Amino acid sequence: MSPQARSLRRVYVVLGGPSRKKQSASLALESVFPFLNHQADLYLLLDDPLLRFEDFCKVLETSARLLRKHGILRLQIRPVHPVAAQRAKQFGDVYILISALGRPFHQEALAHQVASRWMLLPVLRGRSEAEVEAALELVPFLRERMILPSLSLPPSPRLGQWAERLELGKARLFLEDQRGPLENVFFQDLLDEMLSWSLSSKGGFAVEPCRSLILDPEKGLARVCPRKEWRAWGDPADFCSKLPDLGTCLECWDELPARLEDVLRWNRREEEGGRIRHQLGVFAMSRGDIETAHKHLRASLEMSRAPQLRFESLLYLGVMRLQEERIQEAQELLEEARSLRPHDGAVLYHLARCQFAWKDYIEAAELFQKALAASVEKGIRDELLLQLAICHIHLEEFQEAWEALEKANKQTAPFCFYRGMALLGQGKVVEALEKFREALERGPEPEDLASVLFYLAHCFKELGFFKEAVAWLKKALEAEPRSYEAWNLLGFCRFKLGLYHDAIEAFLKALEINPRSAIDLANIGSNLRDLGDREGAMAWYQRALALDPTLSFAAENLRRLKGEESEE
Repeated sequence: MSPQARSLRRVYVVLGGPSRKKQSASLALESVFPFLNHQADLYLLLDDPLLRFEDFCKVLETSARLLRKHGILRLQIRPVHPVAAQRAKQFGDVYILISALGRPFHQEALAHQVASRWMLLPVLRGRSEAEVEAALELVPFLRERMILPSLSLPPSPRLGQWAERLELGKARLFLEDQRGPLENVFFQDLLDEMLSWSLSSKGGFAVEPCRSLILDPEKGLARVCPRKEWRAWGDPADFCSKLPDLGTCLECWDELPARLEDVLRWNRREEEGGRIRHQLGVFAMSRGDIETAHKHLRASLEMSRAPQLRFESLLYLGVMRLQEERIQEAQELLEEARSLRPHDGAVLYHLARCQFAWKDYIEAAELFQKALAASVEKGIRDELLLQLAICHIHLEEFQEAWEALEKANKQTAPFCFYRGMALLGQGKVVEALEKFREALERGPEPEDLASVLFYLAHCFKELGFFKEAVAWLKKALEAEPRSYEAWNLLGFCRFKLGLYHDAIEAFLKALEINPRSAIDLANIGSNLRDLGDREGAMAWYQRALALDPTLSFAAENLRRLKGEESEE
């Protein structure tokens, strides 16, 4: 049997009430045993072990025999049944008899100083107060014989008293579920599996299907999950190969922690529940399900008091809100995270991003510097340096921007572009032009293409190559037809080339985008002046000065035109 074939972690055998034997439970178990995982749980769900004593014992005898034959490392036998009122002694006698089956395995464990390969772990159901009392009476009797029971109790005002008598440090408390004992124990087990997942390297990155099998041998039916339909029982290999689909598992995992919140609280497992909710939130983030991620991470904060877990949940919640551009909420969450770890590079980085979004570039630059000094993950270091450089550019600290970008390893289009901006700000136009060319060659994102083309044109304009600038501006306007800056610069370059009518057309396009641009009104006036339309030029200069009286060149040109008019 290959290791891959041993896939079932849990088998649930429904024995029910009086035997209706369509197929022997022992025979069904024998066919399944080769497919068990090296650490497996066997649940035996009975209405009354006393009524089904013979079948009950036969299944356990079969399990012991197969355990010796197949060398499974460990098998946990979990009978699930009610304890009838005032019959605790009779149930105790049953467990004395069946516990003898585990004696050879306990002796083996003692000899090798290892855990026993056979563990008897009953789940005693109390569907009424009388049954609860009978189950609680049986618990100490079983513990004395190394049988460790758990209790499934009904909702009741006396639940706290019963839990105290159970001594939760020694046993697990289940809450009776209206959906029945099968779903109850199945989902309790799944919760334990989720905890192991949350602590493993896979936690937050992948979900594995449950590897379970539910058998009703007397009806000849089986299924792999309570959410799936019963099917006729046949080849066990076929059932073992048809695990639940990941969509079903994911739906189940997402709803389970909330469904079992009361159980977690009664078992004093809130921290474990918080860990599970946290990792489910991380996993939801990784697949882009922000709403589900937010739900789980918020629940994790409510359940967990562990500083590290709370810090991580707050950090992820803040990052999600930042991605949604809900900046104020993001900042509040990140500030709370910072209160737990004041010098953490990641939280400083994302707080800087908040300030960047607010356009407080001084504060953003300071936080980016602190994050850099605190050390950040390699994956975000270059992005941090880029955003720091952009802050310096906005603050016209171009040398500092260049120095930040020189520390980065990336040579992608954005890094080349902002290196060009840093050089341009220092007056190094030729060097800047080369960086903008390099940014274009490296393939900027569609939304960035117009800016790259515009600054290529800007460099040519600065160098006095107006014809080349016009060619690049036309390309920039193809990429972004409503770029005010491109239309304005196109008008200027056409003016310098003496293309006055074309220049006016470009300035009118700029005014369509920004109707209150006094500079463009004045530029139209200058083109009309050079075309010899003195009255038209004066009218446009007056319109410009009405919007911006400080526009000195417009005022001077208007004064000269009026002077020329008076001389005539």
